Amino acid sequence: MKVIDTGNVDPALPNPEDQAERMFGIKFPNTVQEFPVLCLDRNTGEELWCPTATETSRTKAITATMTSMVSDCISGLVRPAYCYDLDGMKLWGRQLGIAVLESSLGEGHSPVVHNDKLVIVRDQQRQSFVEVLEAKTGETQ
Repeated sequence: MKVIDTGNVDPALPNPEDQAERMFGIKFPNTVQEFPVLCLDRNTGEELWCPTATETSRTKAITATMTSMVSDCISGLVRPAYCYDLDGMKLWGRQLGIAVLESSLGEGHSPVVHNDKLVIVRDQQRQSFVEVLEAKTGETQ
């Protein structure tokens, strides 16, 4: 997944220079971002497909931390999860729920597929937990 800044200002968000000080001096943009999923041919590096999974501001998404991709299963931001087939067709997408990320660093989870289940560690500031989804549907198990 990559992030594309559309340059369109979200009037509901503060300018970066007006934001409170965060860990490591992180400032969030006040513009809308597109989050396309990029699939490359592993032999040639050629782009095979690149649909936009979602469009939002990073502050609304809380973090731009990307998950690790799992072949034929999931990609996405920390909260939304998306499943694409190998032809770039979106099979499902869903919100994973609120995460408490006071440090602005994100969850940084790496999903794992096991026996048709998608296992996601929700590591956050408060009570962390493991979420298990049905890989074909995205439904919580």
